[in-house]
Amino acid sequence: MDAGPKTKATIDDEPDPNRIIRHEGKDYKSLKEGLARILIPAKSVNPKAAKAGKGNVEKVFYNPVQQFNRDLSVLAIRAFGEEHLAQKQKQLRSKTKRKHQRRKDRSNSDKDGTNNGVALEGTNHKTTSLQPGVKAAETTGEPERSKHDSTTGAPYQQGVTQRIDAMNENEGVHEEQADEVNGRKPLTRTNEDASEDSRHSATQQPTQQGLKRKSDALNDVEEQEERDAKKFRTHTAESPSKQPPPEPPEPPEPPEPIEADVEEGKPEGELTVDSNATNSKPENPVPGPLKEDGLERGETTSTLTTKSIPSPNSRLKILDSLSASGLRALRYAKELPFKTSVTANDLSADATKSIAANVRYNKLESHIAPKTGNAQSYMYSYSDESDANKYNVIDIDPYGTAVPFLDAALQAISDGGMLCVSCTDAGVWASTGYPEKAFSLYGGSPVKGAHSHEVGLRLIIHSIATAAARYSLAIEPLLCLSVDFYARVFVKVRKSPAEVKFLAGKTIMMHNCDSGCGAWSIQPLGRSNGFEARDGTTAYKFHLPLGPTAGPMCDHCGFKTHLGGPMYGGPLHNTTFIRKILGYLPVLEKDTYGTLDRMKGVLSTILEEASIDQSGKTQDVKFTTEGTPTVPSDPASVAQSPFYINPSNLASVVRSRCPSDAKIKGAIRHAGFKAVRSHTKPSAIRTTAPWDFLWEMMRQWVQQHAPIKPNALKPTTAGYKIMYENISDEKESSTNTEEDHSITQANEIDNSGKKIRKLGDWEMKFDERLGQDASTEKLVRYQLNPEANWGPMQRAKV
Repeated sequence: MDAGPKTKATIDDEPDPNRIIRHEGKDYKSLKEGLARILIPAKSVNPKAAKAGKGNVEKVFYNPVQQFNRDLSVLAIRAFGEEHLAQKQKQLRSKTKRKHQRRKDRSNSDKDGTNNGVALEGTNHKTTSLQPGVKAAETTGEPERSKHDSTTGAPYQQGVTQRIDAMNENEGVHEEQADEVNGRKPLTRTNEDASEDSRHSATQQPTQQGLKRKSDALNDVEEQEERDAKKFRTHTAESPSKQPPPEPPEPPEPPEPIEADVEEGKPEGELTVDSNATNSKPENPVPGPLKEDGLERGETTSTLTTKSIPSPNSRLKILDSLSASGLRALRYAKELPFKTSVTANDLSADATKSIAANVRYNKLESHIAPKTGNAQSYMYSYSDESDANKYNVIDIDPYGTAVPFLDAALQAISDGGMLCVSCTDAGVWASTGYPEKAFSLYGGSPVKGAHSHEVGLRLIIHSIATAAARYSLAIEPLLCLSVDFYARVFVKVRKSPAEVKFLAGKTIMMHNCDSGCGAWSIQPLGRSNGFEARDGTTAYKFHLPLGPTAGPMCDHCGFKTHLGGPMYGGPLHNTTFIRKILGYLPVLEKDTYGTLDRMKGVLSTILEEASIDQSGKTQDVKFTTEGTPTVPSDPASVAQSPFYINPSNLASVVRSRCPSDAKIKGAIRHAGFKAVRSHTKPSAIRTTAPWDFLWEMMRQWVQQHAPIKPNALKPTTAGYKIMYENISDEKESSTNTEEDHSITQANEIDNSGKKIRKLGDWEMKFDERLGQDASTEKLVRYQLNPEANWGPMQRAKV
């Protein structure tokens, strides 16, 4: 039976995946990912697929292959956001502590006879007036009187009192009251409050005690803001001329510290007061599902907000710059366990209309702001904004390269914020098909070889680092991946001209033997030498790089090499940040995070991979708690092993049977080097062993376990030169030392009767047990093709 219009739901109904949603004359169906739902056309046909006879295939409103990207992004932003808000809370507590300490110091100084910089009668020492709007003056017994003070010979406080008394008698109203009656913004009333206290206590207390109380009122503005607000409301309700004389005020008590939300868009220092909640404190945010009652987590109906005081309940401002359907923005607002303010921007008005419909469908109108506009122009508009008004997280996930948006994103990111960048143009940064395009976009040349994807990943980070360095911004890679058909990087950006100086030392060129054996060598573009300063800290001197570290020909096979880069040569991951994300996984639901198993496998592999750049032995994966702060990496640190090797490529060069990964890693570890797997490819191994050792390992493998067939290697091949020939007799005679592990002739003879080269005196032991991973848990470390011909698919068309 055909379903009629009465069975169709509206966009305001509760989400039901089994019902068709009717909205603005079009039919949609609901699709769920995470805790968010999006509307996709009920009858969406890909013309190419329909023509090929594949039936009713949807357009690219939703690509399930990138769910891993979105799941990981949510957890990465959560790990960053929790620490970011915790730092704000720490700053608030520190500021409150300092404020109470200042009050305590003022109180102690009053008891000792020093009145906060206001000289009392009979004193004769230099003071500086702290009163706002009054020129500081050095006095000897008598402070400088205001030019409006007509009383001669009177102390400063007495002059203030007489001026205000005269103004009240002549005008009958305070200056601030008149401003409020006339519609102007009232000014902060500090002198008047102090003078009122002085008038009504002059006949009851000694002059010195009155001066102390008046000085406290003059210098502690924060203590009087609430009383000011109440008095302003009273003055507007009653006629100033008919007000009864005020009662003598009681000595003020120290106010409780106010934890307040930062209200976006307010000028710094402006206070927004709710008349029903003068002294209320907002509750702490409650982690968990988002309440759909119009209030955000941690909000109450009455809040006291001030932008001058950071709050632990502040929103994390997130920009989804290229939002498309708004799925990322929806998931950020739904799944992050703290308050967020998300902007979903897209250039297409139709896309923004779709975003608004999805926001309405998920009941998130108060959390997500759809915006239509050019992402670059929008982010550049924040260049003149204060740091408090900028975004804490900016997500850039385009079709193709993200480079055109990087400079603009750096203008809109706050100090200490995080950039989430995706690049899907792997054909440019991970291959040599378009070297001119790669250089124009990323500022470096790609390389040819099994390690090309990691080179591309470092080219992307290099483009971010150089763009940030122009504005004295330093970046720290927190998590960088080259998976599937794209690269995804999470980098922290902070204002630090000192850290920017280390960028040259972390930028490298690569001499790559792509036509021969596949070996490479690294050339840094700067040097950072640390030394101990007089105060015991580490200081650095920066120098120009030395000459070329390699010649035009490969040292191992004699084939010509090609240059790659410049590219980023520092560590790609922050282990504390990764452990924090891994700590979330055990309590997450697989229904919400469909790629939970893969995230655990990939992050565990990356954690092992990142350990190679740390001192000590590789340890097993251990998770951390959510509250552990992320330890920043050393700004001078350089990756010990920037690229990985592929055992099958090594075996193909010498025409031998390929050893297992465990045997390769066992031989490397037995010699004292590190060896771990890489997240990029299943057979990739990252190691600190030099290429001299790797080729000696393969020669020993051929001799001990896998002899090659006679005449399998031709004299013109790279494998022949590696197995049998000395590349440079001059090098052999001049550098034949045990330290350099130089090339020497051996007595071993293979099946063809040729002498096999021997490099140094390493003892090769292919210990498969030593090469096994410490963790025996079966993990989904690499993506399997979920469907035929999967990939980035077509660009969405609305």
